[in-house]
Amino acid sequence: MEINLFKNRKYLELEDIENKISLLQKKDIKFVDYNIFLLDSKLQNVNNTLSLSLTILLSLIIGVVCAFIFNAFQSYQDTGKRRTN
Repeated sequence: MEINLFKNRKYLELEDIENKISLLQKKDIKFVDYNIFLLDSKLQNVNNTLSLSLTILLSLIIGVVCAFIFNAFQSYQDTGKRRTN
């Protein structure tokens, strides 16, 4: 009995979606229309090695500075603990 209820149930949203799909299939719509022979390509970044080396150097400098700061902060915390004991 419950199975028949599920079989006989009408899904209005699903029917609406199916109708919209069938309307789109009837129309001749080209979502993307391109000619591969008209394509043109250009090299965007010619000086890539300078940018890469500059990025590596900058990140290395930032890493060393952070390491010094964290090391100094850790040393400061260690000496503070020794003084109280």
